Amino acid sequence: MSDAYPSGIVHLSPLPQRSELDGSVLHLVNQNSVVSDISVNIEPVDEKPEKEGPPRRIGFKYDPIIEAFLESEHRLVQVEGTGRDAYYLSGQLKKVLDRKGVNSVAVSVRNKEVYL
Repeated sequence: MSDAYPSGIVHLSPLPQRSELDGSVLHLVNQNSVVSDISVNIEPVDEKPEKEGPPRRIGFKYDPIIEAFLESEHRLVQVEGTGRDAYYLSGQLKKVLDRKGVNSVAVSVRNKEVYL
């Protein structure tokens, strides 16, 4: 059922809903009529399992790029072959430099290419 407010906003009142479990089929019921049937499997448990987070990464993906550059004798290199957008890659390389406390290396993007 909806009530129109003077401002033109339509307010929808929620219908009372209940669910009934019949074997392994859950019936969602609104005002004594079946709205939908959902097949479910319900099993009793003693407690919920602990939450698992995403797997921890060992090491950092872009550290080897910075380490290779710092160990090299080059003053300027172009970074390619990562398959990443140049601006994304430059941002990640800047984060590595900040985390390592390296202030002597600059990251720049020219014509969609990344340079150290």
